[in-house]
Amino acid sequence: MRNHVQRGDTLPIIAPFDVTSGRVLQVDGIVGVVNAHAMAGTECEITRYGVFELPKAAGEVWSTGDRVYYTEGDAFLRLAGGALVGCAVQDAGSEDVLAYVLLDGAVRDSSPIALIVVPDSPVVGEVFTVIANLQDGVTLSSITATAGGTPIALTGSGNTRTGTAPAEAGPLVVTATGADAEGNPLTAARTVQVREEPVAPTAPGQFGASDWDVTTGPAAGEIVLNITALPSNGGSPFTAFEQTVDGGSTWTALSGTGAGSRTLTMPAAGTAYTFAIRAVNAVGAGAASASKSATSGAAPAEAITMSQLPVSRIYQRATDTGGDFGHGAGVIPIEVTASAATPVYARLRDAVTGDVIKSAWQVGNVTEGASTLDVAGIPARRGRCYVDLAAKAEGPWQEGTTPVAMGAIIAGGGQSQMGYTAYANGAGTLASLGITVPDDGFISWHARDSADAQDWTDGTWGRPADDGQYTGSFAGQILQDMTAALGVAVGYVGYSRGTTKASDFAAGTADRNRLHAQLDMAGGFEAFLWVQGGTDMSSSTPPATFKAATKDVLDSLPAHNAIRGSNFRLIGSATFTRTSSTTVNSNNMRRAVQELMTQLGGTYMDTRDIILTDGIHQSQAGGQRFARHVRRALLQDWHPPIPVSATKAGAVITVACDLSDGATLALTGVPTNKVRVEQAGTALTIASVAASGSNLTITLSADPGDVDLDVWIYPSPDPSNAAATAIIADNSAPVGRPAQPNYNALIAQAGGGSSLAVEG
Repeated sequence: MRNHVQRGDTLPIIAPFDVTSGRVLQVDGIVGVVNAHAMAGTECEITRYGVFELPKAAGEVWSTGDRVYYTEGDAFLRLAGGALVGCAVQDAGSEDVLAYVLLDGAVRDSSPIALIVVPDSPVVGEVFTVIANLQDGVTLSSITATAGGTPIALTGSGNTRTGTAPAEAGPLVVTATGADAEGNPLTAARTVQVREEPVAPTAPGQFGASDWDVTTGPAAGEIVLNITALPSNGGSPFTAFEQTVDGGSTWTALSGTGAGSRTLTMPAAGTAYTFAIRAVNAVGAGAASASKSATSGAAPAEAITMSQLPVSRIYQRATDTGGDFGHGAGVIPIEVTASAATPVYARLRDAVTGDVIKSAWQVGNVTEGASTLDVAGIPARRGRCYVDLAAKAEGPWQEGTTPVAMGAIIAGGGQSQMGYTAYANGAGTLASLGITVPDDGFISWHARDSADAQDWTDGTWGRPADDGQYTGSFAGQILQDMTAALGVAVGYVGYSRGTTKASDFAAGTADRNRLHAQLDMAGGFEAFLWVQGGTDMSSSTPPATFKAATKDVLDSLPAHNAIRGSNFRLIGSATFTRTSSTTVNSNNMRRAVQELMTQLGGTYMDTRDIILTDGIHQSQAGGQRFARHVRRALLQDWHPPIPVSATKAGAVITVACDLSDGATLALTGVPTNKVRVEQAGTALTIASVAASGSNLTITLSADPGDVDLDVWIYPSPDPSNAAATAIIADNSAPVGRPAQPNYNALIAQAGGGSSLAVEG
């Protein structure tokens, strides 16, 4: 709160940011108090001299006359720490957070004795105060005042004296004497001007009828308010011009405080509005003008409005080739409302630069009222864009405000291990794993807890992030990899629930309906990942039952792939679980998914190199590795080593594998626990495992003699969580494909032959 301001001691500056009246502002070393609100980049005035109630550093004790410093953005300080701006004019305790500060250039000259007179130019007969501001070590002896050589009586003690200005205007001289720390005498003097009684400012005058007018604006909903002449400012600068509409009591500031036109955008087009204006200064608001009316600019007969699209939504392309960027194109449906039948044009702007990336093209025609317009020809590309609509190719444009992208949707469903979020015990973050989620990679995943009691994730679109609801490394890595591989934006969409069996997704169930709802929301997908089977293993679900239930779910997908129907890549896996149930149950479920993928033309994956946290759920590192495998499957590069036969020579068993594209076997660590050799159901001790070319060599600790042996690669159950420390895979890049487990035993025959056993 200001309690004294020296008239005329103001400085015009350009506001470095939006400022409000009364704010302390420091510009180029000059400290002052803002006189009136101003926007960044516009001219405003600051008062550099006067007493103000300003923020004080808590904990400091101030005495009258103490020098005061200021640092931009902080409270005023008694101790040196910024710009020297003035002095305290009233004692303040440590608990005070506000104190009276005199902003005065006399203090800033750093003289041993700085004399301050408040007010700086007193009126005749007005009481004035003299404050002697002393540097450290300086002692004060006397303070005197004279006017025209005649002494003026002063009262007070310490650093402060009070007197009364003479009855006639003229110079008033104050003098102080003292000594520095070494006893050297000091003298300081200051002359101020006593002035006649000023004329008090008043509120501004009233705008006359010829001083302003309002007219219809050039665009829909616009009115132009033009000020041609100004009323009296009442002896105080204008701080604002204000307008009110239709006789209301709310006054709204107009731009600027000078003559000129202002364009106002009104709530409705083609509507009459009545205005009054007034001027405002530091004293207050002047009288309101007489009212004037004008009609806002009319809406074009063919005007359209559009509903904004969901933020960061990824749309599925209809084609993989063609389009403006060679990666296909698709359709984005947009809700529009037209005031009359009209053609509709679209254009696209880059979401980062705002540049037009596809110029206007006609996308259809609409009738009067609300409708859904399918905007075709949206090109698939990297990055997001804004979709704008207009009734004419040259505009005006109804601009989109939410960034979206056309690209590829990877959909999925099944159990809780779908990579949308980090498992509770899975160490690692996206950042620590080196995953950089692209700005055009987004996920929309709906997940429920195993009890079907609450959502884990709600299905809203978002980017995987360590501090968001989608924290899973799989989602982050697959989006990073597939945007780069496909050259388009990518979305990951689906539904899953913990501890489900395939039968939980039967037709009409809540799980089936939620999965379909996510797919319908996406509108289409070009790949689908199904991960299911862990609970069926532990529940000993009959393989035929599991297979039929799984096929029923997968058969329902084309009907909910509106854009591509059955034209999508299918990938199936029977979960990462390595501890559930028995070898027979585990192999039965995995074999069922494998057979289904063969039957449906999909890709089967059984990746035993995934790091788990509890023998069931993948860790963050495991999810990242699985994403890299799925990338290869999506790009039709999933050809893992397949064990085809086993031969025996003494204690040495050689497993021949079928490899593709020139790959060879490669081992990580010592994977002796990733193979099992049995004699009549009893596991034999394995001494070592080696690889050469396409052969895997297993050496037993002892020769079992002339007997048939059952050989298993990646047997189940396998209690090891740290699967990545011991891997049997090929040497292909970027991540080796782990060997395909065999669900029927390879038989190394006693006579050196080989055959496949039929598992019970």
